[in-house]
Amino acid sequence: PADVTGIALKERSQLLPNDEFTSWARTEARYLKKVGSEKLELVLRFLAVALCQSGHHGRAWIALREAVAEGFSDLLWLEAQANTDTGLAPLASQPRFQEIASRVCANLHQTYPHISNLTKAQVYALYELFNESDQD
Repeated sequence: PADVTGIALKERSQLLPNDEFTSWARTEARYLKKVGSEKLELVLRFLAVALCQSGHHGRAWIALREAVAEGFSDLLWLEAQANTDTGLAPLASQPRFQEIASRVCANLHQTYPHISNLTKAQVYALYELFNESDQD
């Protein structure tokens, strides 16, 4: 198995041609699903971006839905990708995207039930704190 961290996936997606990254990510996702890895949702969301970039919007939706089913709860990442032309921007204007975003929020609240009363700005502030502590 490859190094499956957000940074490694981002680098790999930038270094490989899109079709090679998509092929690799599909293979990696199948492997991670087979072994029951918690990293599956991470690979699936990067796969969704790669599929969207290559114009395979239907497949990108499938990858996003599968990522959510696997516990995807990074609302900041989703919104950043929605506002990036090289990300999920082509999907963001569709009503299905709001459905995905609400399911991501539900996963977030399920993972961290004590934040269910926080505003969106407070959730973002917490993400910033967590991201800073991960880099230490």
